[in-house]
Amino acid sequence: MSVSPVDRLESIQLIIKSLVAGISRGGRVVGGGSRLVEDLYIDSMGLVELVLEVNNAFGIELSEDEVGEWRTVQDIFDSVVRDV
Repeated sequence: MSVSPVDRLESIQLIIKSLVAGISRGGRVVGGGSRLVEDLYIDSMGLVELVLEVNNAFGIELSEDEVGEWRTVQDIFDSVVRDV
């Protein structure tokens, strides 16, 4: 039985949200529009941790340029979908 593209996208989104939630502080709600710095207070060290976790979770190697463009959780999701 194969996994539908919608199920796969939902799985990716859940994994990213859990990774971001694990790094963010203060029990903030994590959604696609959540801004990494302003809403979730992810600093440069938190971002490094997040990139490592995303790379490991999906078996990918995100480029520095791509990560530099991240502003929201949706940006992370879009990067992963492109690279998976």
